[in-house]
Amino acid sequence: QQLTNDLWLEYSPLWLDAQTLLYVREKSNVFQIVRHKLQHKTIELLYESKNNIFGLTINYTKPNELTFVELDRYNHNRLFELKTINLTNGETHYLHDSLLNLPSAIHHPVYSLKGDFIYFFDNSDEIKHITSLNLENNQYAVLTKKFTSVEHISFFDEEHLLIAGQLSATKGIWRL
Repeated sequence: QQLTNDLWLEYSPLWLDAQTLLYVREKSNVFQIVRHKLQHKTIELLYESKNNIFGLTINYTKPNELTFVELDRYNHNRLFELKTINLTNGETHYLHDSLLNLPSAIHHPVYSLKGDFIYFFDNSDEIKHITSLNLENNQYAVLTKKFTSVEHISFFDEEHLLIAGQLSATKGIWRL
């Protein structure tokens, strides 16, 4: 069943509930985060930028807060900016302001099922890491430095991540 049909390029879909889809769409170098209410066939603009947006994720312990990555082009001394948008009032916050030492090149963020950790691919330096950040005590842990690229991070179960990416020259999907 096709859920969208328009002139936009859509990606990074995320279910908010059984009838509401959040996603990024792009057309003519305009990037938008939208809330698509399927039952009512309405699309609500939540956020718009001229910079690339990707990596939508939600902390289900805070279901009114959507986290995303935006290409910042060093406007705030970072290449990529991790942001949140409040789905109720539309307020946007820079997570680099509240989370100490957050890397500048974060990709594929995903919250733990309990909402106490955020995992991401850190592409900030020559050694690429899959990193966890404990949101309660602001402690970072490098889970692995083996991946040369990562295309997606999700959960396999409560204790393991599912990684689509490349280890050396081998592309595939791994449980970490």
